[in-house]
Amino acid sequence: MTATPLLPYALDFDLRFIWIANVFMQLCSIIQTATQRRIRGMHERTLSCRSPTS
Repeated sequence: MTATPLLPYALDFDLRFIWIANVFMQLCSIIQTATQRRIRGMHERTLSCRSPTS
């Protein structure tokens, strides 16, 4: 019965890995939305600059 004390550590490691993966995915989505907004803003700026003011 020497493998029993290793079980909680393994579970803790799995939970930590899942938590880190979750945070990483959230960060990736936040960065993606931020870059999309920035690109959209740049496009809007270039369009407004190019279009003649009437």
